[in-house]
Amino acid sequence: MVSLNLVINASNLAGGEIETHPSKYLTLLSCAVAALCPNKSTIDSPLIAKDTSAMMKACEIIGCTVKRSQGKWSIWGVENGFTPSQTALHLKNSETALSLMCALTSLSKVPTVLTGDPSICKRAMPELTEALRRIGIKIYSTKQEESPPFLNFGGSLAGGTVNLKSIPMRHIPPVMLVAPYAQKDVRLLMPRTKFRFQVDSMIEIMKKARCSVKGGDTLEIPSTPYGPLNYEVGRELSSVIPFIIASGMLGSKLTIRSKHRFSKRDEAIADVLRAFGLDIKLRGNHARVDGGNLRGTSVDISWGPELFPFFAVLSCFSRGTTRVEGISEARRMKSDRVATVTMELKKMGASILDRGDSVIIKGPCKLAGREVDGHDDHAVAAALAVAGMGAEGRTVIRGGADALGTTYSRFVSTFKSLGADISYSG
Repeated sequence: MVSLNLVINASNLAGGEIETHPSKYLTLLSCAVAALCPNKSTIDSPLIAKDTSAMMKACEIIGCTVKRSQGKWSIWGVENGFTPSQTALHLKNSETALSLMCALTSLSKVPTVLTGDPSICKRAMPELTEALRRIGIKIYSTKQEESPPFLNFGGSLAGGTVNLKSIPMRHIPPVMLVAPYAQKDVRLLMPRTKFRFQVDSMIEIMKKARCSVKGGDTLEIPSTPYGPLNYEVGRELSSVIPFIIASGMLGSKLTIRSKHRFSKRDEAIADVLRAFGLDIKLRGNHARVDGGNLRGTSVDISWGPELFPFFAVLSCFSRGTTRVEGISEARRMKSDRVATVTMELKKMGASILDRGDSVIIKGPCKLAGREVDGHDDHAVAAALAVAGMGAEGRTVIRGGADALGTTYSRFVSTFKSLGADISYSG
């Protein structure tokens, strides 16, 4: 297969109007819950992308019946244990899909191998396997560093109290997913943190499937199977963050519309953007970006580490020094987003320093177009494309188009509609 590059030239955005996209994370969670629901479940407005397609394919392999139609997916789940048609599941480059399938296949009648693309098989996930073992799942890595492939022998979900206080929030939903199928009610002791987006999202979907999960610092999940799920996937401000960052740094006006009111997580993103001096207003189900006087700031992104590449690029166009902290989880995503973004922005002329626990950027930086690498990571490729719009000359992102397909299905066409000089190249 020929790998497509992205080509970007310095751009002046004309501004315009865009819509938020369905959440990839919520699409994956709802598919996983539906796989356990009896009879037919429906998922309205799913995000259609490489990662979500890999999840649906895996649901079919473990025994679910799946029907895809325009704007709606239907899934007939399996109630009494899965019987996979294949011994191995390939989840491409999606850690979220892989982690959810690690939990689901614990209910399989036969051992299952869970694997993915070469990049995900280099990613150590000791906290995931530890969390699953604590609820009773017998899952093992084939490698010492606890990276995929994983071999899942299932296990006995005894229930009772499970201490997850030391487990990162993103690895807790897989445990919650299968908790209703434990032998007795489950009490999950949770880490204390201000932001619980992943866990709160899972609670919402479980409740839609008639699971009466309760609690805050301790979650109580009854040992009662799910009912049918009918769920409309919410939309997120983060789904359009590349367009927001580009509009802010290039001084154009952007209107953002959403089918739903903005969430607390959306507000948190807006607060960080305002700390950079970006003029962004959220009102009901629409938002307005009016550029701003960009300035350096200090920000902790432990609540949203996947956004590091975009905040790093914004920092390059902000006057003064920016310090980005809370980056440890950003190192363990589709790529080491801290190392890859730091390396590629340096090629373009950025004054950026990786200090291990934080990154320091001194702006504004005079970036120059260069040939850079998207590292098979949609966020890295998207952020570098935005950087290219504000750089002098031509930027080429190797393999950038392929990486974007996991999350951003209309990235290039949307930017073209806003006036960006961006295209594909073989």
